[in-house]
Amino acid sequence: MSRQPEFEDIQRALSVPNDCSRWGMTRRRFLQMSAAGMTVATVGPMVGKYEALAGQRLAHDEGVVVMVQLGGGNDGMNTLVPIGQGRYRDLRGNLAYDHDEVLHLGDGVALHPALSSVKQRWDMGQVAIVQGIGYADPSLSHFDSIAHWHNGRAGSDPSEPATDGWLGRWLDGLGNGRTELEAVVFDSTIPLHLRGRNAAAIGLSLNGGANFGLDDDADDLRMYDAYRAFAAEAHPRGRWADAVSGAGMEALALAGRLSPAYEGPGLSGSTFERQMARAARLISADVGVRVLGVSLGGFDTHGGQAGSHQSRLTDFDRGIQQFFDNLDARFASRVTVVTFSEFGRRPEINGSRGTDHGTASCAFVIGSKVAGGLVGQYPSLTNLDSRGNLRPEVDFRSMYATVLDTWLRSDSNQVLEGSFESLPLFRGSPGNRDIINPPPDPEAHQGYIITTDAGGVFNFGHHPSYGGGAAGMVAALEPNPAGAGYWLCTTGGAIEPFGDAPYLGSMAGTNLDAPMVDMAVHPDGDGYWLLGGDGGVFSFGNVGFYGSTGGLNLRQPVVGMAPHPNGRGYWFVASDGGVFSFGSSRFHGSTGGIRLRRPVVGMAGTATGRGYWLVADDGGIFAFGDATFHGSTGGIQLARPVVNMTATPSGKGYWLVADDGGIFAFGDAAFHGSLGAQTVPGRVIGIAA
Repeated sequence: MSRQPEFEDIQRALSVPNDCSRWGMTRRRFLQMSAAGMTVATVGPMVGKYEALAGQRLAHDEGVVVMVQLGGGNDGMNTLVPIGQGRYRDLRGNLAYDHDEVLHLGDGVALHPALSSVKQRWDMGQVAIVQGIGYADPSLSHFDSIAHWHNGRAGSDPSEPATDGWLGRWLDGLGNGRTELEAVVFDSTIPLHLRGRNAAAIGLSLNGGANFGLDDDADDLRMYDAYRAFAAEAHPRGRWADAVSGAGMEALALAGRLSPAYEGPGLSGSTFERQMARAARLISADVGVRVLGVSLGGFDTHGGQAGSHQSRLTDFDRGIQQFFDNLDARFASRVTVVTFSEFGRRPEINGSRGTDHGTASCAFVIGSKVAGGLVGQYPSLTNLDSRGNLRPEVDFRSMYATVLDTWLRSDSNQVLEGSFESLPLFRGSPGNRDIINPPPDPEAHQGYIITTDAGGVFNFGHHPSYGGGAAGMVAALEPNPAGAGYWLCTTGGAIEPFGDAPYLGSMAGTNLDAPMVDMAVHPDGDGYWLLGGDGGVFSFGNVGFYGSTGGLNLRQPVVGMAPHPNGRGYWFVASDGGVFSFGSSRFHGSTGGIRLRRPVVGMAGTATGRGYWLVADDGGIFAFGDATFHGSTGGIQLARPVVNMTATPSGKGYWLVADDGGIFAFGDAAFHGSLGAQTVPGRVIGIAA
């Protein structure tokens, strides 16, 4: 009986050698060999001349991703244990864990007992666990499955050979502006997910022994001196000599920049622990690393699973601890660790006290800006597929898309060549600003602003006012989510910024087909969309145009707009409750086919981006997707019509405002006051939180 290929065999088959010319050293090869061990004193005074070529420091808002591959097919059921499902013990027999053995997370699930460090970070709110991650109709072949996860392209056939990977295509998208160190692996080969059509990760030695600049014996020092002499030569020796000397000095300069990652106490523990510690040190050296690939094999647990799985997860848990122990605190808010495995295991134990190839598993997303919690639904243990396997609940490319859009600030549609649901994985962008899923302390941060069509701005609760007034009739007010301030938009498309809200452009002076009725702001505050009554959308600043109905003859006028929390899409609604979704925003339902008693006047999106509310002018609420109904004034005879709504920061409540400034609060929305009997200029047209 022939030996079945192991994870390491397949990984090698899907990898290519580190980029090295057959005929000698290329510029890239110099850089590959230059990683560390070389002190600045050894490199000498010429480093400063070439240092700009040797690496690029991270911007404060650039995110770093450490992709951890759990090779062989990690058993999701015994990693994230469905301890609350009685069927679990029936299926797993003596592989099942008892209630008092596991690390309980709530909601009927628990972590494997080996994952104590991960549990500590879970308790800090820094771990998101994607339940039931996978894809439809897998072949259960290691080779096909790894290639499919590495490729990540929408619509690809898992059985067809892949030639590039999703992070490699992200590298391709950086174009000529990329440096040599955006993506790194500690290996002599580059795996598929880190190879693009035109770019690829660079391979560095884990311990430094194979890196140019590490050794300092007499021969090496003479070689370094020769490169410095080439570079210092006053009279050029010709194009090839200049190329050699320039590449040599870049290599030496990079060695100086990378030396902090390889100096200091030696690394200890398993290979995986040392990879994770080295990854943290490399990030902390601040040489422009954006993506690191790390792998841990041994998860193909066909027999004797209890001991081997315990050992593998212990190794993983210690590696996570090593990573954060070695990471400089300056980078804590810019780094996220993401795990993946080619598939899970079958729910039922086999005859060798192990588990065979299965489908859905779980994935961890770990970091200080992660929105901790469970994502997706745990697969049913009673509703298995025709092969007796779990039915995946989350497409793995949704995780990729969210990492690309939110953390790498890229366009997932281009990289993955398709659109996938955004997941609530992050509570903020890299750096110091929280933008998604803010802390659910409604009373501490609540407040709202009421605005009138004459430009009057009235603040209540904890929301400050920065002034008002505009050159025209106001259609909308939107706060700056990344700072202190807001914008007013007029029906003519003019924009008036207040506070620190930046002016990014407007439609003022343009012959519009329809007046502006609303606006929406990117979560980073660096761009906004304006919405016309015909569904025409105009984008300004750092936002994309994802579509409109400006060229269509709509039956009813458009009245309101809501952005997706990831900034990669939007919804808008017509007065009959018809909803139009674009970009990352998904359609979750509408009242477009229902004969309404009163017209819809506005909408608000949920904090997750997976649902929305519509409000009619009698205060009737229609909830779709994961939007929860918290109450309405639909059955009350109102003195004045409702004109708009806004959701609370937590997404667990909302306020309605009438055209006289009356406020109605539902869910976790607190009442902070209203205009009441005040006489104000104009008619109230909106409310913003």
